[in-house]
Amino acid sequence: MSNENQNENEKKVVITPDDAKAAFEFWNQYDVPVIPGLKEAFDRFCTSPTFDNQEALKYLVMKSIVTTDHEAFKDESFKPVLSECRDVYYEMNFEKDFENIIGEDTSVSPK
Repeated sequence: MSNENQNENEKKVVITPDDAKAAFEFWNQYDVPVIPGLKEAFDRFCTSPTFDNQEALKYLVMKSIVTTDHEAFKDESFKPVLSECRDVYYEMNFEKDFENIIGEDTSVSPK
């Protein structure tokens, strides 16, 4: 796959505002604490479903899941989900930190 195709695939919005609303209902239904910025990220994505808003929401959802000690996430059925969320959060956090260190966008773009 060329870098151009890879970059194009990485920049797609793959969830809908309805998906985001349904996900946020989980937090409400199970009284999961909402970390700072999460509600605003859901609202922002639902109002403007752009790639950047999707990524901001994804980051905060992953952070919320991996940093909570809420009973809803301690169930055995959530173990695979937690593992995947930790991996995604670690990768996103690493990329964010790396971009801050070098002061550049690290995404692959065609020359």
